[in-house]
Amino acid sequence: MEKWIDLHTHTSFSDGMLTPSELVQLAYKKGLSAIAVTDHDCVFGVKEAVNAGERLGITIIQGVELSTVHNGMTIHIVGLFINPDNAPLVNTITTAQNEVMKRNILIFDKLALMGFNDLSIADLQSTFHISTPVRWHISKYLEIKGYATSATEARAKYLGKGKEAYVESTHKELSVYEAISLIHGSGGFAFLSHPKRYKLDDIELSQMMLHYKERGLDGIEAYHFGCTDADTKGLLSFAKTNDLLISGGSDFHGSHSPDRKLGIAYGQERVPYSVLSTLLYMESSD
Repeated sequence: MEKWIDLHTHTSFSDGMLTPSELVQLAYKKGLSAIAVTDHDCVFGVKEAVNAGERLGITIIQGVELSTVHNGMTIHIVGLFINPDNAPLVNTITTAQNEVMKRNILIFDKLALMGFNDLSIADLQSTFHISTPVRWHISKYLEIKGYATSATEARAKYLGKGKEAYVESTHKELSVYEAISLIHGSGGFAFLSHPKRYKLDDIELSQMMLHYKERGLDGIEAYHFGCTDADTKGLLSFAKTNDLLISGGSDFHGSHSPDRKLGIAYGQERVPYSVLSTLLYMESSD
């Protein structure tokens, strides 16, 4: 019987809707053999997921998705098999989250000046069971409180650039190379997330992937909900030709991204367990 996996998922510790335990429970219901928890710039939900996986018999890969900048463009790097207790990784993430909280305080100050006096960061944290909310959580919170019909509308009306409650981010942006180095330093493999989302032409994308392969990039996400069958076949071929590992998954966030189904890479395609088998072999060989 074929086994299936999902190596790109998010929980309420970043911008997902489910707690780590709820995510693992859903994976169990869907019959997945393994998932990776890859929260945005956060590793603090990984241990809860691992514990839930042990109870339910699902393999949990410890991961993270780091935000970086390449030529002024945001690029995401997924780390798999990381150590969530690695000091440099934790320190980098903690520093970034402290800056996020400073920004949150300024945003709530601006919302209060706009007359939204029934809002508080403490209530937001309690609502989403999260210590460091990001701007998506604030947008959703504004929807819940009745100030917008959706999180998208809340961001467009209040939190987007140029809007009354907008606050510029101040945390240091990582380079792709810094993210790769942090992931390697924590014992993990570094993958370029969702290569086709960057809207680069084939030559530009190939050049970028090869550029970062020379600087330590281990692999690419060949499977992703935003891919077509042709995209995936092309990425698999590129990875094989250039000796890159492959990974991928749904990029699951929950009900606010209903097009992303846990365990489904694109269309009705799933990620085969053989992808994880290769990575487990590589990890054990290190």
